[in-house]
Amino acid sequence: RQRQMCIRDRVRTVDVVVCGSGALDFSELPNGGGVGLDFVGVKNLEVRGLTLVNSHAWTVCFTNCVGVNVREIAAFGYRMWSDGIMLSDCRDSLVTKCFVRTGDDAMETKSTSSQGYTDNVTFRDNDCWTDKGLGYGVVWETNHDVKNVTFIDCSVGFAQSDWDERLGALAVQLGDHYNTVKNIRFENIEIYRCYSPAVINCELKQSGKLIDEIYIKDVHCSYAVGYLLSLIHI
Repeated sequence: RQRQMCIRDRVRTVDVVVCGSGALDFSELPNGGGVGLDFVGVKNLEVRGLTLVNSHAWTVCFTNCVGVNVREIAAFGYRMWSDGIMLSDCRDSLVTKCFVRTGDDAMETKSTSSQGYTDNVTFRDNDCWTDKGLGYGVVWETNHDVKNVTFIDCSVGFAQSDWDERLGALAVQLGDHYNTVKNIRFENIEIYRCYSPAVINCELKQSGKLIDEIYIKDVHCSYAVGYLLSLIHI
């Protein structure tokens, strides 16, 4: 069900539900076949109950969306760039009761649009296993401000990426743009095995950026080979 409304001379889709118990297998797409499920400019969007397999790129991505509700998604990927669930420049959104097994980052916020920002996004009661990327966090692509993002009551089974010192099970990372990341919370996170260089990683890639108010509470890791917390400025 959906209807259309005009916002600043652009059409925005509103009130959309994508649900069911089916599976989508992206294996037969050509190599580099693009994002598995890609939602742009949607308001009041619910996606639930799907199983997503073998994406060639980001598995499910939301860009410039407001009021996203993602629940009971299972995503399985092994390729580099097969990130799991990404909210890019989204506001007032929730991801809950999802499982991601991926060859790259599992669940994160990004900022990839030409204009927009991230505000009031929560990842709650999710589980992940990542081979080459991060478990939960604010990651590299940060073109605009990111604030009020919470990761709570989640788990990381295995964080296996060890190819770069900037990797971790949890991360707050800023890329090439001059922006602010503020009020990011990690609370009640259970990590079983972390083979990454750090359990928690915070990185500023260059000057002119600000990471402010990062809160970490009740993060438990049963096994780690690297640092508990790594702070990097490049």
